[in-house]
Amino acid sequence: MKADFFCSAYRANQIPQRKEPKILIIGRSNVGKSSLINHLFQNSTLARVSKKPGKTVSLNFYFVNNRLLLVDLPGYGFAKKARSSKEAWGPFIEGFVEDQQEEIILMLFLVDSRRELSAEDLTFLNWIKIKKIPLLLIFTKCDKVKPSLTVKNKIQKELSSLWQGCIEYSIKQDQGRQSLLSYLKQL
Repeated sequence: MKADFFCSAYRANQIPQRKEPKILIIGRSNVGKSSLINHLFQNSTLARVSKKPGKTVSLNFYFVNNRLLLVDLPGYGFAKKARSSKEAWGPFIEGFVEDQQEEIILMLFLVDSRRELSAEDLTFLNWIKIKKIPLLLIFTKCDKVKPSLTVKNKIQKELSSLWQGCIEYSIKQDQGRQSLLSYLKQL
């Protein structure tokens, strides 16, 4: 599978009006979204990676095999950004999802395997449930600790009608990449 950066959108009028199927990727700040994108497509410069959480402040679009768009959404949580800036992301992302909902075929929801679900995670999962977006859970940083069955079961129970399964992912141990690529190829 091959991915190419297409564009970034910081405002609604910058969002490309394309009809390709879309896969959204979301998670807390510092969950490893950019690192996962780079590892998945074996391109260390595809997505910008930073040690500081909250560096993704735009919707970043990537063409995958010239057939679908992967959209990296800004992380939420403890990013050190102005409150007004963080509060603006919610309506921006919600507007994007509502506008593009017919083309959204999957949400990759990344969770740090070392953490329990936060209130923000639960709020976001409830929002996904309302929007009826199919969800594939990706547990990141699995080389550090195995994901809690409690977290898996809680998400599966809450989103059973949308649940597409979960993948344990570790960049350091090259774990989960083939499973995720296989899943995306089916789409």
